[in-house]
Amino acid sequence: AAKKIEKSAQRIGPMIEDNDFYRIDQLGDILGKWTPHCKVNEAMYYGNRSNYVFYSSVDSDWLNYNRLLGNNMGYYKRVAPNSNDNRFGLDFLQGTKYFIGNDKNGIDCASDYAGHSFERYREIEGIELLKNRYDIGLGCVFSKYMREKEWMKLSYPERELAMLEAVVIKDGQDAPQGLAELKAKDLKGIVKKLDYNSDSFEDTICLSAPNDGKHQIILSLVNVRTSKGGGFSARVDNGTLNKTVVNTFGDNRGFSDIKDLTVNLGYDENAARGVEIYLKGPGASFKYDDIVLYSVPLSEYDRRAEALQKQRIETDRFENDYYRGTVELEKDGVLYLSVPDDEGWEVIVDGKKAKKRTGVDVMFTGVDLKAGKHVIELEYHTRGLALGILISIAGVALTVLMLVLLRRKKSEEN
Repeated sequence: AAKKIEKSAQRIGPMIEDNDFYRIDQLGDILGKWTPHCKVNEAMYYGNRSNYVFYSSVDSDWLNYNRLLGNNMGYYKRVAPNSNDNRFGLDFLQGTKYFIGNDKNGIDCASDYAGHSFERYREIEGIELLKNRYDIGLGCVFSKYMREKEWMKLSYPERELAMLEAVVIKDGQDAPQGLAELKAKDLKGIVKKLDYNSDSFEDTICLSAPNDGKHQIILSLVNVRTSKGGGFSARVDNGTLNKTVVNTFGDNRGFSDIKDLTVNLGYDENAARGVEIYLKGPGASFKYDDIVLYSVPLSEYDRRAEALQKQRIETDRFENDYYRGTVELEKDGVLYLSVPDDEGWEVIVDGKKAKKRTGVDVMFTGVDLKAGKHVIELEYHTRGLALGILISIAGVALTVLMLVLLRRKKSEEN
């Protein structure tokens, strides 16, 4: 296994010279393929800060986050989350700063799959490294909030766009003081549905729609299901991009409740032209309610990212269980941190323990801040560790006591 993993393009991860907080993404695996697979093992082997393994655990919140955003690359099995499908908002909000691209000895077109804001940065050992021109490190400050029930009224790409404008908070939580509330109606009309021509034959659906290269195109197969048993996959091919999404019916590691298959087709002029969708499955036939092509203006991503980047937290120091940074606010806001909402994390603001805002954007951490400059610290304390130590000490003491009593009893018998 080690010999195979040593060939992975992820080997250049530890060679990235960057003292800031960041995460990395990639395409393909050690065999030079781009089908869904477990890249987590490679990331852990090299100790990379990958956007597959930064979560405290693959728990229900993380899986639900991907499901609600229609990210089938992160919600198809209970293990091995498999990327953000290079969607701009998800990469940006998770601090994905680098993308491992073309490999002379592997996939030579991997860089084409990077998100809209990634640019060629440098080459390491024949592997191209791309860098995101938008970067918030571990997090940034928002001056708007949105209730989850409002957020749920939006389509998948609208939800992604909303999270670039406001923090999404649980319905029962108190509203952040002094912040404007974003409503679903405020985002309507930005994301368009494209008209397209289509033909179908056997298990293939062919689509074609115009695109000007200034929009990101997202394809959604609505309520896909099988009328017979068996899993299915949908492969989308437009000549430049080849992507596969999987619904793992019958797999004990997979989910049977995936209704919509959503694929990021990219943003160049070919993104909506000549798309071929293959629905296949052994001994199964498939139905779906609709096929939707969403068009999101890249300018809408850029405008929001540029504003948030000015409100990012600046890293001073970080380790596996500790982080310190500074942030300056012109007015009150909520600091969004791409750290899972885990009870083990403690947030300290200006030397005092702060009350966390839990479940921000479904699964992340936030804290309300007043205008001004603040020092932010995060400390991780393993839940149950102190109690576990006490129980262990008590267990050892009890064992010693039992041994002493047993020895005394044997001595008395003799």
